[in-house]
Amino acid sequence: MKRTFIILSVCVFFTQVMFAQLKVDNNGNVGIQLGTSTPLSALSIGNVGTTNDKVTIFGLNTALNIYRTGNSSVNWSYGTNSTSDLTSL
Repeated sequence: MKRTFIILSVCVFFTQVMFAQLKVDNNGNVGIQLGTSTPLSALSIGNVGTTNDKVTIFGLNTALNIYRTGNSSVNWSYGTNSTSDLTSL
């Protein structure tokens, strides 16, 4: 039983390594569907991104699609919300 578990674990490990779509680089950056490329952004999906970006999401026609359903309220009526705190140089 123990031998079967070890053999099965090794097979699963090598299958996951050979066909992995998720890559965590030594610097902690995470890449999804990058092939053998190294992610430059902290999170890179579909493209390596740049060191200036925290998140890079790339798609051929639509990079990011967010859809919200339900009832709207005063506080929670957005599908996504973002802010930017910029200062002039």
